[in-house]
Amino acid sequence: MSDPKERYKLLLKYARTLPALDPSKKVSTNRVMGCTSEVWMTASLDDSNRVQFSGDSDSELTRGLCALLVQLMSGLKPEEVLQVCAPLACLPQQQFI
Repeated sequence: MSDPKERYKLLLKYARTLPALDPSKKVSTNRVMGCTSEVWMTASLDDSNRVQFSGDSDSELTRGLCALLVQLMSGLKPEEVLQVCAPLACLPQQQFI
């Protein structure tokens, strides 16, 4: 999708699908630092040893990005999450927007 307006619309649509994060999880240890918006992300292992992510933001666009992460990454094994995240750490942030 090359049209920025369409990408923004899609992120806003994803933002509406993200379940609300429990207010007790909106603490500094879950805060994504360096982000202009307030963003919180959590990760935990379920009974099947799969990672389950949750997140929230005070910005609808960033909330949409959180929803993408939650949808795409939840349910993976820890080693699978590491395989996805390691290459992403080397990319400039603007490539994701």
